[in-house]
Amino acid sequence: MKKVFTDKERKYLEEKGIPEQSAAGMFCAKEAVLKAMELGITDVSLKDIEVLHKESGAPYVKLYGTLLGRGKLYVSITHTEDTASAFAVLEQEDER
Repeated sequence: MKKVFTDKERKYLEEKGIPEQSAAGMFCAKEAVLKAMELGITDVSLKDIEVLHKESGAPYVKLYGTLLGRGKLYVSITHTEDTASAFAVLEQEDER
């Protein structure tokens, strides 16, 4: 868990009643962010992608390190007892 999730993410998971499902969804979100940026899972530290949640429960992403400044990200996460899924959309700045 410490290799994949930041301190804030681990605290969130500890406070949730369903940490396994939430962890799976957050991992999927990190992977979706990498795909949106056309990067592989070995290209950066997964801790450079921090999945946080607003008071409403809606997820959002904070980026660190070499991922900063790549554009605005939108993420959505869903999970059941058995499956988890997420998608990410990267809105890049116009390069005109």
